[in-house]
Amino acid sequence: MTPVVALAATAGEARSLVPFLSLVGSGGRIVSWHRRGAAGVDAVVASDPGMLAQIAPALAESKVGRGEVPTVACRVRSAGDFAAARELSATVTFTDVAELAGPDGPLGDVEPLLVPEHGIDLGRYPVIPPLSRQRMREAHGLPDPLVLAVDASAPPRSSSTSLALASAAVVDLALLPLALALGTPTVVDVDAASRFGLTDGVEVLVAATADLNAADRLAATLARDEERCAALSRRARRFAERHLDVAGPASAVRRALGLEPEPSLIDLRLEEVRTPEWSRLTDRAHHALALFTMEPSR
Repeated sequence: MTPVVALAATAGEARSLVPFLSLVGSGGRIVSWHRRGAAGVDAVVASDPGMLAQIAPALAESKVGRGEVPTVACRVRSAGDFAAARELSATVTFTDVAELAGPDGPLGDVEPLLVPEHGIDLGRYPVIPPLSRQRMREAHGLPDPLVLAVDASAPPRSSSTSLALASAAVVDLALLPLALALGTPTVVDVDAASRFGLTDGVEVLVAATADLNAADRLAATLARDEERCAALSRRARRFAERHLDVAGPASAVRRALGLEPEPSLIDLRLEEVRTPEWSRLTDRAHHALALFTMEPSR
């Protein structure tokens, strides 16, 4: 039966949760708690403990009709939020505040799952190294090198295409996660680099001033340096894998909510080396395992 996941949030908070919710509710139906309530709901994602407190009575009453209370994931943004969510019997908590998560945070070893504030589902975006970009440009009759300035005002599909083809690009804050995920050799301003914790010359190049012309010139110079572009591309993707991927936290929340089975040992090992679920290597690993277990491969 298709699982039903309800979002309990105000309109303003809902917008910030929708990208993550789409992963948590993948394969199921996503509904609004305020329109549906607890009827037929398997799991709930609450925007904060205050919202969870509001819906708690209805959640408790739902046990009478269904035999069990829906599991609940609650976003927390402070130690007080975390304590309140646990008091309200949240099944799992998650946060976009990096300082709150991890063994060195204020909560010690018991911490919420960290969902990057500017996260992106890397499974949707393969890294495109400079040589592949060059061949794609040749196939489409585009100039080489191709230097672009890409910002959030462009349509989403146009932005991703531009960032996939560019030799180098000047990118604004909103599109920086996508540029890093695709491995685009990127020029950003000081504020964007600071917000993401990026180092000039390591994952990106940082324009010293807000002058757009200066950023364009820096990107043009970068585009002519193939070796540097290749290094920045590798490090950009590596940074995205370590700090921006939301697929891992979403899968952990799904497992906690009972929407996804616990991964097998082989899946855990493949995840450790960041093997995409759709890759040929993953298929071969599952096929080889099936030969030993006498169970059909996936």
